[in-house]
Amino acid sequence: MAKREALSKMNPTQMTKRRYELIEELSKFERELQKRRRQRKIHLRASEVVWKTGPEVLPTDLKALFAMTVVPELGFDITSMEAFLAEIPPGLTYGLSHRHGEAIKFYLSGRAVELVGDKEYHVGPGDFIFIPANTWHGTQNPYKEPARFMAVAQQAGNHVPKAAPYISKHGI
Repeated sequence: MAKREALSKMNPTQMTKRRYELIEELSKFERELQKRRRQRKIHLRASEVVWKTGPEVLPTDLKALFAMTVVPELGFDITSMEAFLAEIPPGLTYGLSHRHGEAIKFYLSGRAVELVGDKEYHVGPGDFIFIPANTWHGTQNPYKEPARFMAVAQQAGNHVPKAAPYISKHGI
């Protein structure tokens, strides 16, 4: 909240200067991501998956475990989406906690409650959940076992999908 208040007190010159500083800093990250994408990684072995507690990976106080999988930071030449694994511990009761671009979650094990907008969905192994873009959502685990899912989400900062029509060499 303090950052928003500080921003609202900036005069136009200060705001312009700060905006360009942020753009320059973001450009450094984008150049590094482009360098990593040039690795054109295709395969991630299970032994390479690194699980970390939420605050290290995402700007949240969520105490779940996350593992980045198919992301440019790991050398995949991917620009419109990212994939990750998450484990939600028993007893987690966060509500509608965040929103972002479109996402699809596939539940691998355990059970959970997905809050999507004003609706609640009870999910378990083999279930899918679609999160529409800009919809407040969150995952709760009122059960006694952890719940694991894989998610594929629109990459932050990417608002324009790349057109890629389906074409088959088999005439289908």
